[in-house]
Amino acid sequence: MVIAGGSCLCACASTCLACITSIIAGNSDKLDGGNNKDDIVKIKLRRLNDRYYHEPQSRLLDKVRLNVVSNIKIVKEATEKESKAEKKVQQKQKKELEQKVTQDLEAGISTTDLKHKYRPVAFLIDFEGDVMLKNMELLRKQVSFIVHTAKPGVDRAIIILTSPGGSVAHYGLAASQLVRIRKANIHLTVCIDTIAASGGFMMASVANEIYAAPFAIVGSIGVVTQIPNFHRFLEKHDVDAYLFTSGKYKRTVDIIGEVTEEGKQKLQEQLDDIHGAFKDHVALSRPKLKESIEDVATGEYWLAVQAKELGLVDQIMTSDELLDHLVKDKQNDVIEIIQKKDKTHMISQFFTSITANLGLFNRFQQQQFQNNTPTPMAIS
Repeated sequence: MVIAGGSCLCACASTCLACITSIIAGNSDKLDGGNNKDDIVKIKLRRLNDRYYHEPQSRLLDKVRLNVVSNIKIVKEATEKESKAEKKVQQKQKKELEQKVTQDLEAGISTTDLKHKYRPVAFLIDFEGDVMLKNMELLRKQVSFIVHTAKPGVDRAIIILTSPGGSVAHYGLAASQLVRIRKANIHLTVCIDTIAASGGFMMASVANEIYAAPFAIVGSIGVVTQIPNFHRFLEKHDVDAYLFTSGKYKRTVDIIGEVTEEGKQKLQEQLDDIHGAFKDHVALSRPKLKESIEDVATGEYWLAVQAKELGLVDQIMTSDELLDHLVKDKQNDVIEIIQKKDKTHMISQFFTSITANLGLFNRFQQQQFQNNTPTPMAIS
């Protein structure tokens, strides 16, 4: 038996910066975002420390700029003195570290815990969400890796989140995935560089703290539905449309049935219920909004600088600035968890693309031979 269902959306229309939610009639995709269960999503890790801060890179300028003082005797002596002092500091730090490690080992701390203690890991996920969250399976794998690998209370997780929102059910599941990180006692930070609205903010609100770039779009805590109805059009053209349901409210407002006041009222009640659950979720995740949730849950969106004043954002800062701080000042290893692409599949896609392009080229040549009018040269 095939049952047509509806899926409610919380979304932000970026074209007009209007945050909307839509209920789509038709068969709903699976909650895993439409991924085929036969397609196994694999992940791999890459260290990003050199991308954000690498001390030798700070000396690259010395190799290319004109140094007019390097050959002066007193400058050479000062340089040698600085180098010796730096080596002494490094030796002292190394000796102090060895002493601390020795004490920790004698206290019974395992070597695995030592690695986390003296070099914490900041696990990074770069998440871009569409309406139906087709990358849900990847997010599930990434979160599971963090939960099972990170050291609670030591390591941390960072999500660079970009999403205008989408299906309530799908984004609710995505937010629940991030809750797993919080439950594992792993500090969770969400960075919003461009947009986290509606369902996107539903995910972001779960974090211990939210960082956002000044002009990022934040908020849109609301629900909306748009359903075109063709009942009068079909009736005018003597077209009979039949809708069979079992259950009084199986269909309240749909595209072909007659719209009744009772149906519209019931649909509005359903939207209000979803909105209420959305508000409760945000207020529970961010206790500072408990008293003002009605003021911020109007469906409006704000720039991050405004959202900070309302309590929707904690810090105005880009993800690059935060990661640079963790690498340089906190001595964290920034490890990004990304999808591992299947090489065979990539090669197949490559040759498929070449074949398609050759087909287009052949059709273009045939058209040129058939057309006696010379093609003018494009001038830019």
